[in-house]
Amino acid sequence: MRVAIVQYDIAWQNPSENFHKINSLLADVKADVIVLPEMFNTGFNMQPEQLSKSDQLRSLSFLQQLSEEKQASVLASSIWFDGEAYFNRLFYCQPQKRVQHYDKRHLFAFAGEDKHFSRGDQRLQVEQDGVSMLPLICYDLRFPVYSRNISTKPYDVLFYVANWPEARIEAWDALLKARAIENQCFVVAVNRVGKDHNGIEYNGHSMVIDPYGKLLGKCPDNQEQVLEIDLDMELLKAFRKKFPVLTDADDFEITN
Repeated sequence: MRVAIVQYDIAWQNPSENFHKINSLLADVKADVIVLPEMFNTGFNMQPEQLSKSDQLRSLSFLQQLSEEKQASVLASSIWFDGEAYFNRLFYCQPQKRVQHYDKRHLFAFAGEDKHFSRGDQRLQVEQDGVSMLPLICYDLRFPVYSRNISTKPYDVLFYVANWPEARIEAWDALLKARAIENQCFVVAVNRVGKDHNGIEYNGHSMVIDPYGKLLGKCPDNQEQVLEIDLDMELLKAFRKKFPVLTDADDFEITN
């Protein structure tokens, strides 16, 4: 499976500018899965009502069109109003306008996200070409129970889409590596760069890590770049067979 992670400076509350930038960055890219940052179209925005319903629909339509044009799956999160509440919603778009979604479980109360958005209540585990994938959003990274792999229905790739500030980037680096090792999976994580409307700085550190915890590739700090990496599923299968960690894991159920 070939993944492409898109690290860029998100234009604040300007979906059209972000669409243009994404298309430019992906012009020559061919991948099975394309991964964009959290709130890919607006930046990490705590005023969800300012994104009109038409802009929400236009943003989803962009992701669907990108999926169709690239004949790839696209992962990205965006503000979404379902008629009753706002969600930080991750869309998993596939060609022919097939869409599934995951609503962010762990809302970042430090920035007031819990006051403006409703939290999700279930994980989204999807399969593509025989590869099982679990997509999560930013702050979810700090809560390992929610991403815990299980032997009865294991996923192979753990995705994180994020707006993770430079001030806490050491935690990002460490936790991503830990998630790969403890879940015996690939971790694919994309973060933004630049400074947002609130003056918060982001330096990227988008990366791909293998099940051993080895770094397979990383975007340069503070630069816009698309990183393309091939994930070796045979390596993963061989590692799990040789060293079957997941079969020794604790059994539990996640409740709301």
